[in-house]
Amino acid sequence: MKLVFLMLSIFVPPLLYGQKNTLEERIGLTIDLPLKNSTHFYEYAAQEEGFKSSYLGIGFYAYYKCGKNKFSIGYEVPVVTRIVSGGGSTLALHIIEGLANHPIVSIANRIKLNGILGPNVVKYNYSYYADTGNSYDDFKKKYQTIGVTVGVELEPVRFFAIALLYRPVLIDYGHKSYKDILSFTAKFNINVWKHTKIIDKKNEF
Repeated sequence: MKLVFLMLSIFVPPLLYGQKNTLEERIGLTIDLPLKNSTHFYEYAAQEEGFKSSYLGIGFYAYYKCGKNKFSIGYEVPVVTRIVSGGGSTLALHIIEGLANHPIVSIANRIKLNGILGPNVVKYNYSYYADTGNSYDDFKKKYQTIGVTVGVELEPVRFFAIALLYRPVLIDYGHKSYKDILSFTAKFNINVWKHTKIIDKKNEF
């Protein structure tokens, strides 16, 4: 009888009160470096759909990570511009977005493939100039769009990741034409605050 009582005292409490698990929380900053940027937009000078592709840029995101899920909000300026002889057009982009990041698959609990989804607002600063020798024409246009950001991220280590992001436009406050932004970017995560708390995970019968 004493043996039975001892066994019950060992195994019954965990079933009644649950198991102790840890949940990790992190707050930090992500420095985003777009390595390649491509965008469809409206070329006002030619009155037709345009396409630009360029390199580099900079972005800063504040993030909160709880367990496997990561939430961030940030500002990014990809460099997308083109200059041609005798004149040309330039396009500057300013992106504000909120992102949710969740792992899709993990390899050996180290290398992670994450899914990315969230809304964005993009400000387009379009300018055109033409130097004909006798005159100088200048045209500028600013407008905003609302869209969504979808992408995948490969995270080999906690502080670094590379991502492919696609940003199609859903609501266009400029000239109605097809617009999107495709970016290949490198992300550097800087942890500022970390907290690990114990939670109860009750067993289900």
